[in-house]
Amino acid sequence: MRTLQLLSSAAAVAALTAGAACNRADTNARTQQAANQVRDVAARAGDELADAWTTTQIQAKYFADRDIKARYIDVSTRDHVVTLDGYVQNEDARQRAEQMARGTGGVREVVDHLL
Repeated sequence: MRTLQLLSSAAAVAALTAGAACNRADTNARTQQAANQVRDVAARAGDELADAWTTTQIQAKYFADRDIKARYIDVSTRDHVVTLDGYVQNEDARQRAEQMARGTGGVREVVDHLL
């Protein structure tokens, strides 16, 4: 009778251990999935921060330049592509504004919508 109780107890412990192992594997998988999601969000946030910094650098260049009226130019950046919207006084100012944007670090492309 004592042997039967020990075997039953051993079976119960084995079942609990197997259940815990499944739970641990499931927990590890969920933890890895959550870590991957956090990494993706952090990467997107870093890209958005880099784009915002690029926009700020270009706007600062425009404000420092005498020939470009920075208040009339809207600069936006997405995925390292800079878009220029707004108004410039002449073709020379347009070319200068585009050149300044292209010369900014991290800029892959400039889309010129200046009038």
